[in-house]
Amino acid sequence: MAIHRPIRQLSFLLLLVIVFSCNNSVGVKNPLSQKANSNSGSHPFLEEGTYSAEYLTNKELTGEQKELLHKLSELVQTNKQAQVYFNQIQEGGQPAYNPDMGITKLEFNQLIELFSDSEPEKRKGVFKILRKGDRFTIEGQGRLSLLDSLELNVNERSASFKQYSLGLVKDSIDLTGEDIPQGSTIDLYEYYKGPEGILGLTGLDGSVELLIAKLKPGNKLYFSFILRHPDNMENPFPDFITAIVYK
Repeated sequence: MAIHRPIRQLSFLLLLVIVFSCNNSVGVKNPLSQKANSNSGSHPFLEEGTYSAEYLTNKELTGEQKELLHKLSELVQTNKQAQVYFNQIQEGGQPAYNPDMGITKLEFNQLIELFSDSEPEKRKGVFKILRKGDRFTIEGQGRLSLLDSLELNVNERSASFKQYSLGLVKDSIDLTGEDIPQGSTIDLYEYYKGPEGILGLTGLDGSVELLIAKLKPGNKLYFSFILRHPDNMENPFPDFITAIVYK
């Protein structure tokens, strides 16, 4: 069974649009490498070191934007025009301003801009992979610090991120939507998803996806990380990092 990673869906709760000028879809469903099954304490493509990274990430919400989303979330519960706005935005429409929805024209324009499709930011940074015993952790600078809470256990073949426990998905996955530089292909990969158990079935408490891959030629690393927050309108946008990591 192949799993399709839903990282290109456009909806109110998953407004994640990645348009990378050097896209080159892999176009095949790669099976999980059997080399990753070893319990020897080694990893088929992760190793300690300091790396340079070129990555894409979402813009962080400002305090003002968070307050505006909080205001909207309260209005949607009681205000009919705010509910109409919410429904149209959710369906990908372009609602017109109505003063009866309880926000100013300036706030309305800010919301329209906030929910509009936009290019992710392309940045450069430093990326460290650390190891202690059977566990790998990551230390990143700037926005790459989003990955600092990741921990991978080599022998248990598991991962965690803050309160989320992630399991290694052994089925093949569809990699055609990944942002692989032109001329590169995925050689080996591991795909983790969580939270495990009943919480992972509902999605109400948020979810995490992590794809780590080795690219060829050049043995570059590829990280794709998506953090979807608990299902609430005050924090509707997932955080993500898509990084090409160089030694």
